[in-house]
Amino acid sequence: MDINYCPPNIVMAKPLTNRCVWVVYEDGTQGIADLKPLLDGEPYANVRENDVLFSHVQTDYGTLTWPDGTDIAPERVYEAVHAGQPITVPPQFANRVKQTLNY
Repeated sequence: MDINYCPPNIVMAKPLTNRCVWVVYEDGTQGIADLKPLLDGEPYANVRENDVLFSHVQTDYGTLTWPDGTDIAPERVYEAVHAGQPITVPPQFANRVKQTLNY
């Protein structure tokens, strides 16, 4: 990925099992980010080891954050989503997706 590239903001996040998060970007792209490889190291110990804390993932200024102050760089999350198979939802279906995810 180009180091000057700025990924779109994350506008919604829903925690899933096994340290994965469903993310939705402002451009409509969405997919599952497997965060396990990104949660390596001491700064991420609380989020990695505490299921309750992990389940409180939220978005703040376009990135994933947790109540304890932990965050993950948005470009790393974007790369994790694109390592899988991201999908783009047409705008006319965006509200249906939000309802399905209970947002």
